[in-house]
Amino acid sequence: MSDLAVEGETLRRLARTVRAVVADFRTAGDQARDAAQYVGHSGLARRVVAFADQWDIHRGRTAQLLDRLADALDAVNDTFADLDNSAAARVRNVGVSEGKVRRGAVGSA
Repeated sequence: MSDLAVEGETLRRLARTVRAVVADFRTAGDQARDAAQYVGHSGLARRVVAFADQWDIHRGRTAQLLDRLADALDAVNDTFADLDNSAAARVRNVGVSEGKVRRGAVGSA
């Protein structure tokens, strides 16, 4: 029988990291637009702003995909935690049931 180990805390950390990246990613266009005024050349500043504007759609799509990835990581973690808790409860219930049967069998003998 093979063992399956899921590192729940690692999944939670990864989901948080992905969400932090998404938050930074969503503001990248604004940061580029703000930085354009400091490049020292008006033509270059216009290009920086144009590039930021052109990438808005791509950044938005990528941010959505990363959001979905973070949600999937949380869902995987939650699912395995639920399965683990459910299996533990079943084991406890079986142990309690077997204990009652054994006590009854010993007491009636």
